[in-house]
Amino acid sequence: MKTLDPDQSLAALIDILDDCLEGYAIFPGSYGRRDLLNWWLLDVVPATWHLLPPSSVYIVESLPDREKIGLEQMETLKKISSAMRLAITQSNYLQTKIA
Repeated sequence: MKTLDPDQSLAALIDILDDCLEGYAIFPGSYGRRDLLNWWLLDVVPATWHLLPPSSVYIVESLPDREKIGLEQMETLKKISSAMRLAITQSNYLQTKIA
């Protein structure tokens, strides 16, 4: 939520990156964790900066119905992204009319 506030967005993204870099994603010996870190850094963080859903969803390879889960999650992310962009647009419009 902090990424939506212009005064807090940069700090919030830095916190996300810090969590990735200091969190479990980079422990040695875990290919899956490194893959997760790469997904965060290369897909999620840039997409979040632009208020867009990521281009893919990270799902553990061993899960059954992996593709179905991914499609459902992407659809949900697209709906959330659209709602957020609409809310921001409406908020900016109202602020402009008040000013």
